[in-house]
Amino acid sequence: MRSYRVSDIISNLPQVAERLRSRGFRVGVSEVVELARLARTYADLRGREVLDEDEVEVLAYAVLKAPGSDKAFIEELRGSLSSRRVSEAAERIEAEIGEKLRVLGVAPGWRVSKKKAGRKGREALAAYLQLRRIGVISGRPGSERVVDPQDIRRISVTLAKRGFESLEEAYRDMKPLKGRDYALMEAESGLHPEPGRLDEKRLIELGWAATRKGNTSLLRAVAREVARRVESGGFVRTGDAFRLLKAAGLLDSRLLSELIASDPSLVDEARFLPPREYARAVAKAAEMAGLERGGELVAKALRGSREREAREILSRVQPEMLWAVKKHPFKGKEGTALEASIAAARSLVDAIRYLETGNEGWRDMALDDAEKALRLASEARASGGLTPDPSRAESLARLALSVVSLASGPGEAMAAGAIASKLGVVEAVRVLKAAYSRARDDEARRLLASSLERLLRRLASREGLRLLPRWRVSETGGRVDVRRSIYRLARHSPSPIIFRERERASRISLALDVSGSMIDYSSWALTVATLFSRNVERVVMFSHRVRVVEGPLKARELAEVLLQAEFKGYTNISAALREAAECGARRIVVVSDLKQTVDDEPVPSVVRRLASSGRKIVFISPPSAPWEEVEAIERGGGRVTIAYTPRQAAQRVLRLLLR
Repeated sequence: MRSYRVSDIISNLPQVAERLRSRGFRVGVSEVVELARLARTYADLRGREVLDEDEVEVLAYAVLKAPGSDKAFIEELRGSLSSRRVSEAAERIEAEIGEKLRVLGVAPGWRVSKKKAGRKGREALAAYLQLRRIGVISGRPGSERVVDPQDIRRISVTLAKRGFESLEEAYRDMKPLKGRDYALMEAESGLHPEPGRLDEKRLIELGWAATRKGNTSLLRAVAREVARRVESGGFVRTGDAFRLLKAAGLLDSRLLSELIASDPSLVDEARFLPPREYARAVAKAAEMAGLERGGELVAKALRGSREREAREILSRVQPEMLWAVKKHPFKGKEGTALEASIAAARSLVDAIRYLETGNEGWRDMALDDAEKALRLASEARASGGLTPDPSRAESLARLALSVVSLASGPGEAMAAGAIASKLGVVEAVRVLKAAYSRARDDEARRLLASSLERLLRRLASREGLRLLPRWRVSETGGRVDVRRSIYRLARHSPSPIIFRERERASRISLALDVSGSMIDYSSWALTVATLFSRNVERVVMFSHRVRVVEGPLKARELAEVLLQAEFKGYTNISAALREAAECGARRIVVVSDLKQTVDDEPVPSVVRRLASSGRKIVFISPPSAPWEEVEAIERGGGRVTIAYTPRQAAQRVLRLLLR
């Protein structure tokens, strides 16, 4: 497919516009400016200086809109790009190819190998890789050969027609060579871009190649980039990240927590750490993963731990995280205290399930476990100084009994708020939603929504999400910052007066996937939206049906939206995107696992159309999102951010609000 350099497109726009006007199309100065802006922006998003012809055609249609304008634009653009420029670029590229062949000491038709190129030094290795990628050197390893002069000329002309001005430019833009050896060779020859510019797959290949070859400096550079992406939630291959960071000596408990929260199988591999650091990482990972996944993670850690290590873990994890534990190294009074906490945690989990489903089996199990927890805690209390504390098990068991009684007891609206205040975000939302669905009058629903609003604000503040309003230091206007101004006066600054200006958050359209698997992530996202409700233009709740709530909303109204949402059904992301764009918001944030299960327009097509109209579309997805769908959306102009935990999903939404 033909490609065009962005600079060539922009420089030829006036001439193309003139020819289109002569053909009857309405093309003014504003359309020319918009085409230039979109071409530059789209190229920057792709990280390229060259746009394919179909991409230019889409941009032209988005701006001109008249039927047939896109085809006419491409025809005139082809004509305006003179054949002289192509021939000059081809001659320049052919001369560069000849120079690279001289560096290698070969001629057209000669045999060549990467081993011999490597022996001649860094410059020869770079020449070999460049010629290999553009096709001047062809054949399988061991039988590689330089192509004939006619083929060199043909390759040069082809690259020039695609818009490349030099061999270096063509090398950077073309598909990289496969294999870890080539990744390492590129780094050693100086051709490889910085690790921050590599996609995840190539970054991992480079890291393993550096490990195998013993290139310590390159390995640490790759590991630092991996650590940065793990911290920002933009890394999917957690197993590779763990092993590379460990090999580079950069794996600390903070990074380990992030990795374990997203991939509990790493719990056993992390036991090389000292017991205290290991326990700290496990406890933090369990907190990030939530009650369901966090409990399974703690159970896995305790199952393979020795007594000292297990004691460190128990001293740090919340008692409710112990519900999945079946095996541990403790006996006697310590074992009794731990069994009390396990039974209490299990009773709470079963009680919440009973409240949601009404299934009497969950109720019976919750009551049995609560009774067992109270009995064991009473037996263990006499010893004192036990971990976990038996009194915590008793309070947890009584909380479970309160949840069970909530289904039929009087005054459940007030009781539900008190119970939810003792739980995490997701569990609190589940309890309040169940109570809301059972509420008999508007007053009870109002009390539940008010309870959820207060709870979300308190929990979000506890999680460090209270970031608005923010203040920006200014020297031109706003409110005087007294403290900073006095400090400058004391230092005899020539301009001592400092002002503060309130930073306003961006307005967004928020689309939330409410299919069954997304309750954790969407609940957290609405937690943030509740904090900054006036910055949300529209909320779109979608499964196979789409529900639209117009904004800006009050925090109470958003709490009611969350309580009324039914997390079930299939998923139609395309319909949600179209509805989210209707309000005119320039930023659309979608929280979804990207698994469209309804027959509709492909999601990447909708993203491409909306992105071409100037909208910024960001998807926040769990690691289970299909990778091929992620790549297709990013090719269409959207951006996908992986959030390992619900809390990370909330932080991503918050970051987009603050930009």
